[in-house]
Amino acid sequence: MSFGIAGKARFAVAATLLVLTSACKIVSIDEDRAMRERRSGKIDAGAVVARDWQGRLLPELTKSAVNLAEIWPAIARDPAAAGAAHGRQASEGANWTFVVKGQGRVVSVDDTSRSGAVRLAVPGVGDVAIQTGPVLVSTAVRDAIPSLRFDDFPDQMAFAAVNKALNAKALESATRNRALLREGAEVSFVGVMHMGEPGQAAVIVPVALGAAAQGG
Repeated sequence: MSFGIAGKARFAVAATLLVLTSACKIVSIDEDRAMRERRSGKIDAGAVVARDWQGRLLPELTKSAVNLAEIWPAIARDPAAAGAAHGRQASEGANWTFVVKGQGRVVSVDDTSRSGAVRLAVPGVGDVAIQTGPVLVSTAVRDAIPSLRFDDFPDQMAFAAVNKALNAKALESATRNRALLREGAEVSFVGVMHMGEPGQAAVIVPVALGAAAQGG
């Protein structure tokens, strides 16, 4: 059988397409999602956080905590400068995240909402909301930990699973110390917050709560 130049070209294109089609598997969106979920499943986010929380992650946070009453005026005066001096950005252009500590008096307790919160009166700051859950929609804890980087995880679902596990671990302190969180009680805290809008009260995800030292 003899082919002209045009015939040979068409044959070559057809053969190439046949090879490419046989080498590639076309999957649906649902199949692709399932495969990604399986890959994410290789990381047990709860186990990773449970393993590293007490020995590495919590000490990393507490070591970097700054006194909220000391930096609050700087945040109100120049948020960007305060962020650069005392905060962290998880990525370029992201909101500033601060790890803070302090103490205050409980003025109200909202335990009727799924997104519960305790309001403290903190000297030099004013009202501060300590989130107590059980629902917590925040990436503040994850964003505050430099050793947790997106590139170290297989995909966004795995990174989100770690965030969920971190939030659950952080809220354990609020659960354990529920008896302390009553109106009039003096409470100390270490926690993480994203920079809010100007004039907005601080909203903190606690990683450690306790009774405030007398006279402190």
